Amino acid sequence: MKHDSDRAVSGPTGGPFGDRAAVAVVGESLADVAREALKIARVESQSRPVLLVDLLGQGSALDEMFGDDDPHGVSDAARYGVSLGRVARPVPNADGLFTVPGGAESPQADDVLSDHLWGSWSEQCRRAGALLVVAAPADLHDVGKAIDQLDGLVMIGDAAVPTTHAPVIGRVPASRHRTVVDLPPPRSITPAEKEVVRVATPSTLKRALAWTASALALGALVAAAWWANGLLRRSTTPTQSPAVQSAQPIVMPGDPSAPAVGAASAALGAVPWTVEIASVNTLNGAMARVRRAMDSLPVPTFAATQPGGGTAVWYRLLAGAFATSDQADSLLAALRERGALGPAAGRVVQAPLAWLLEEGVTDDQLAVRLFGWRQQGLPAYALLDQAGTTRIYFGAFENEAEARLLTPVLDSLNLYATLVTRIGSVR
Repeated sequence: MKHDSDRAVSGPTGGPFGDRAAVAVVGESLADVAREALKIARVESQSRPVLLVDLLGQGSALDEMFGDDDPHGVSDAARYGVSLGRVARPVPNADGLFTVPGGAESPQADDVLSDHLWGSWSEQCRRAGALLVVAAPADLHDVGKAIDQLDGLVMIGDAAVPTTHAPVIGRVPASRHRTVVDLPPPRSITPAEKEVVRVATPSTLKRALAWTASALALGALVAAAWWANGLLRRSTTPTQSPAVQSAQPIVMPGDPSAPAVGAASAALGAVPWTVEIASVNTLNGAMARVRRAMDSLPVPTFAATQPGGGTAVWYRLLAGAFATSDQADSLLAALRERGALGPAAGRVVQAPLAWLLEEGVTDDQLAVRLFGWRQQGLPAYALLDQAGTTRIYFGAFENEAEARLLTPVLDSLNLYATLVTRIGSVR
């Protein structure tokens, strides 16, 4: 069978995927499959309803982003006849985009992959003018039996095409070439410390999606009603609950836009002000300077920048996270007074955005969490908000463009993070 593996991903009508109603997105790297499947789903949901089905397994990027307390999903639909309307969840801030999780039992079992539900869901989407996007590992045994019931597949990276009769629509390169950051070797740690970090540090990052119980219930009822009638339509006048409207957008490194500086600075509890200590022209130099300042400066971190709009990248060393410029001025004055900075060195700047690594960290976990992130090469820091919630961040940025300059650091460690407004005070 000949596959158009190098062809751009587009359908016969010229638009993305044309008139196809069900496609699979498969590859070896589960992180890349999750990223590309979500990108495809986002683009297509602008013109028709899209259901993004997660076959990547528990703990995948999609599972961490969209997982909730409702266990129902693909396995429940295949084995117990749970309806599509029951297992589909609306995605906040993404009209027309729904997710379908793996379910209470493994969705990768042979009987689930060979079930007729894939053909049934494909036909429901075809009649409703919707699109089914199935994210799956390329080497999953019997995944071809599910793909056979779809309209085609998109290959991510260089993975071998699964055995299937469905045509290959195209092949997308891995979302980014992962360049491992050349970091100085960390200090030696004891076996006991390694075990504590292994147990306590999450292997995959939790996504910050501000869902409330009322919003989830409303979305589930709407989805169930549409699919019960067999008419999942894109609403021309969408109505969302306040909880959904205020939810954080889904943000992957280098993906959708983060809030503008003005909007970020106005967020409740935001700490947009910081002090620029110095600038260096290498990433390793920035990492080393921040590590040395861990015990002498409040929340030391850094940001990449391209002065004058050129191509050269410099790294700004930053300290402090303050709600007002006066507070940042006080830190700057104190640093000059004690001789840490020259009389004219340093300046107060705005850096309201940061990559969120983890939230909801308890006091007894904090030291271990920070230690774990720093052992991975990230100079992470913690901020405590008025509600007593501790969040762990990386970097501090004036805008999204600055933040995107550091996505290779996250990619080199195979991490996902969320670009958010910095909230809280120094611990």
